[in-house]
Amino acid sequence: AGPVVERATLAPLSADSARAWLRELLRELLGRPHAYFLPCEAAFVHHARDPRGPLVAVLEEARGLLGDDDGPRALRSAYGPVPRPQDYPLPDEATARAMVARRLAPLLRALPEGT
Repeated sequence: AGPVVERATLAPLSADSARAWLRELLRELLGRPHAYFLPCEAAFVHHARDPRGPLVAVLEEARGLLGDDDGPRALRSAYGPVPRPQDYPLPDEATARAMVARRLAPLLRALPEGT
């Protein structure tokens, strides 16, 4: 019905763990084109609802929140450097799960599951 803001405290990473995660994240993000729709908000919602459930269904729901070009956006990702991110295709379930695991694992481990 309106914007939802949730706060979460993340456990600290050691300097070595943080460097390793950031190194792999940069390698992934700079290593190839990324023409797909996979906002981080959807990954966080998926983790909070049911991480064993279908991720692509949550991605489809997130795409629906973006709507058209009129009116406010329901996702922060809509304000990034990619114009009309909702127009990009969704990755398949296995690909989406693998990308979320590689990119967000340290953050997701610190959050409660399925709440």
